[in-house]
This record gives sequence, C-alpha cells and structure tokens, in this order.
Amino acid sequence: MASVQVGTPCKLSAAQRHYCFSAPMFWYVSSKQSTDTRDGRSLDTAFRRILHAIHVAGPGDTIIIVPGVYDQDLAKRVGEARSGRVSVTVAGNETPT
Repeated sequence: MASVQVGTPCKLSAAQRHYCFSAPMFWYVSSKQSTDTRDGRSLDTAFRRILHAIHVAGPGDTIIIVPGVYDQDLAKRVGEARSGRVSVTVAGNETPT
C-alpha cells in the first residue's frame, strides 16, 4: 500500500467520489446545500446528502449532520454508516455516536 500524506485526498474511483486519508476525518452534511460536488470537509463545503458522506467516509471517521430537512431515510442511512464503523452526530450534539 502506498503511503498517504495526512489530509491529502487520493481518488479511488473515477465513477464515485472517494478519498482516503491516513487520519480520521470529519464529514459534514447539510440539507441547505444544493449539490454534493463540494468536498464535505467543513460546514461551508458540506455535502447535501448523508448517502454521499457515507460513500466517502471510512472506519473511524465521523459524519456531522447539520439540523435541517432531509428527504432521505435518515435512520436507515445512519445505521448504514454505523455498521461501517463510522460515527454519526448532529451538529450541536456533544458526543458522536
């Protein structure tokens, strides 16, 4: 396996937007965003859909969901993330779960 510099994205697939990092990452989701083409690494560049965050998150990462209106089955998606050893929390919550 090639070494990866901390915080340096490495594209895994041209068809899907995947990144690998050598340190756990925080991925942000906000229903207020109009697209998933941002990098999801801050509140200002949050993904629109939790499913997109699940696709880029890896074990040990945390997905932070900004309160809002989501047209997705949020409970199902959170369960999917947690089954992949990804923590999920809502912004303003003190402890990731």
